Amino acid sequence: MGEVTIKQLKETAKELRKTALTMIYKVQSGHPGGSMSAADPSFAPYANAATAQCSAACVVTAILCPLIVAFLDKRIRRKIGNQ
Repeated sequence: MGEVTIKQLKETAKELRKTALTMIYKVQSGHPGGSMSAADPSFAPYANAATAQCSAACVVTAILCPLIVAFLDKRIRRKIGNQ
């Protein structure tokens, strides 16, 4: 596997943005901002240096954040209902 060119990185970033936008549209949920900026080719050095720990942290965050938000939403709604 050789060096990746800037042109290849830009093309890959473009495809990633298309895929992310399509996925967000299909589920009618989410915000494309993070996906659009994170697919920038300038992030390549960070992606190449990513570790399993970073990947695990991202997955855990993606799983836990909706649960935490749902918990807080329920708690707030319960407090509002008791007033």
